[in-house]
Amino acid sequence: MTNEYITSQKAIMRGQLVVNVPVMIVMFAVAVGLYQLSSHKLINPLVFLPGTFLISPLVAWIYWSYAITHWRIWAFSRVDDPLELKQSAVDGGLIWKDGSFFERTEIRTAKQKALIFELEKRIREEKTKEFEDDPSVLNSSEFKFSKGVLYVKLAQNTLIIAVGTYLAISSEESYVGIFFVGLGVILSNRPFTKLSNVLPVLILSNDGIAIDERTYNWNHVTNESAQMEGIGKNRSAYLTFVIDGTSERIPLDDYELTLPELRKLLNIYRGRNKAVNNR
Repeated sequence: MTNEYITSQKAIMRGQLVVNVPVMIVMFAVAVGLYQLSSHKLINPLVFLPGTFLISPLVAWIYWSYAITHWRIWAFSRVDDPLELKQSAVDGGLIWKDGSFFERTEIRTAKQKALIFELEKRIREEKTKEFEDDPSVLNSSEFKFSKGVLYVKLAQNTLIIAVGTYLAISSEESYVGIFFVGLGVILSNRPFTKLSNVLPVLILSNDGIAIDERTYNWNHVTNESAQMEGIGKNRSAYLTFVIDGTSERIPLDDYELTLPELRKLLNIYRGRNKAVNNR
């Protein structure tokens, strides 16, 4: 293992360049190759479209399965905080959560499996290390909805309404335009309502978690985590936890906070609560 550590951000950036960017290039290259073969009648033209949607992702996935293993070994042996790297890599769509179907498709030799197992020990040790408080973190942290994100959503929905209005006026099939106007109005309701809320909607503190005036004490909360879920462009951030046996899943895309920041706060407030209860 190298003694010169790099930041998780640099490791993620390299991963995107040597893994995800080539994946896109491979998909495009295979599609172009199939098109050229079909245009020269070397393959049946009917094969082009299904081949593009089936063969291109398959070839790209095979590349990813090899490349991501090499990146794992390179990155996890060079960062000072492997737990942060792993969480950031999952957040960025570079790797998948442990145990997922896609994570099991990674291609590893026996030697690579053994090496990754040893590197994973550092992550397990990081999870179980003694709690260290951060005095700079206040006794409570309040978060509101991000106005920037909500304004963007309103702008997009306003465009839908404008296009719908134009189609309703100028097109003989006005019902299409009316549909888009109605869709834009419906989609605008939630961001407009959130913009009108000037109070904090998420509060983390030494006592627990408060969401929309509902307060959950740490003594009743378990398995709290902040993570990305979904695939591709449909990935979203969530705060998840279990309260008295009931799972809660709070979408975070509209909040003014990042997943690393949220994870840090969850760890600190949980740790402070444990320290008080263990006195």
